[in-house]
Amino acid sequence: PEPVPARMPILAPPRPAAVQEAPSPGEVRSYSALPTLLPTYWEPLYREPVRTATVRGGGHTIPGRQVMSGAVGLQSSGRDLVGRHAWNAFARVFTSGNRAEGGGSYAFAGLGNPLLSVGASQFWDDDGARLGQKQKDAPLDTLFVLERSRDLAASVTFLRPRWRSGASLSLSAGLSWESRELLGEDVRPTTEYRLTSPQSRFSDLRATLAWSSARSHAFQVGAARGLSTFVRGRVRSHLALPDSSVGAPGRDRSVDDLLAQARLFQSLGGPGFASHVLALRASVGTARGPGADAGHFEAGGAAGSSESVSGLSLFGGSPLFFPIRGYPSAVRSGRRAWSASAEYRIPLALVNRGLGAWPVHLDRVTGTLFADAGNAWGPELGIQGFQNPRRAALASVGAELTGTVLALWSAPLQLRGGVGFPLVEGGGPLTYVRLGLSF
Repeated sequence: PEPVPARMPILAPPRPAAVQEAPSPGEVRSYSALPTLLPTYWEPLYREPVRTATVRGGGHTIPGRQVMSGAVGLQSSGRDLVGRHAWNAFARVFTSGNRAEGGGSYAFAGLGNPLLSVGASQFWDDDGARLGQKQKDAPLDTLFVLERSRDLAASVTFLRPRWRSGASLSLSAGLSWESRELLGEDVRPTTEYRLTSPQSRFSDLRATLAWSSARSHAFQVGAARGLSTFVRGRVRSHLALPDSSVGAPGRDRSVDDLLAQARLFQSLGGPGFASHVLALRASVGTARGPGADAGHFEAGGAAGSSESVSGLSLFGGSPLFFPIRGYPSAVRSGRRAWSASAEYRIPLALVNRGLGAWPVHLDRVTGTLFADAGNAWGPELGIQGFQNPRRAALASVGAELTGTVLALWSAPLQLRGGVGFPLVEGGGPLTYVRLGLSF
């Protein structure tokens, strides 16, 4: 047969003259974003009760304690038809304590490039435990600190999309107001002690540069080829401080920090319904300044993401920048941190079956062999909260199974279960269940 031309023209058939001359029905008016920008859903929100971490040091141990109840609320978002405007907002209240938190943001893409956005939020969290003493020979009292932060920020993001890669540069500036509240051992506000500086104000400047060529292939679970990099620098300054407190650890909470991460994916071929993949990840972080204390970065644990079926984020884990599987979360902390992972991902089975009439469908199963390492340490200033010498790096090996699941016929989930075997210091194998890939 005759070959088909390389570029076959597609011609629409001519329309009848009556159709061409007929005026278009309906009213023609300027575009309005409001009808499609209004909220079309309300999703429930839930936050687990807030607990302090166990503190050990100076011959004393302060066990973890629940200091705030859980919180419930709603969230929604909107986007207009042509994508010029986007917004999201949430609000939730704690079931006890007369506290609430919420926030909202707005992004404008009408310029095409750059993307402009503003946002504001209020959050409550714990600021750790303290030991207090009323007089020299009196017993020590355990105190807890709650922190309310209010943030206002604006950013501009420059985009550089390409056929097989994409880059972005984001610049942001903001102000933050923090208010701390002191609780006694009964987790109620106390007047027997007081904080030296319960109110603080900060400025926050950030620059984030990202580039990625990572991409996936058909039937692949996660990225299969390419490189993804990310660098973020931040300058956070404590404003309106007395001259005697400038530069003093524990009083001046100014901090400069830098975070960087690189992820590499290489397809290796091999048997199965998809290619085998070698995946590598490395993350580093460093901080300086009087506010860079021993808890600035945290390393340890298995990363995940919250479930999206119920909207309550009831399980699934949370993102971690310095994960080390086989160890508890935040097993190490400090002003410097790093972690690295190597994974060999193997396609095991293409199931494509449902569980009877139940709204659950299992698509693919992938196995992973991994090795993790990481550490966090510093500073060493001889001051409580700022004395954290460097110890031997942690390392682990293990295996995971990941199943791609479709829940309620609409919510895709990657259910991941694994076991990590610590090679340094650990207390035996640690199993976990998370949602989403490790990276």
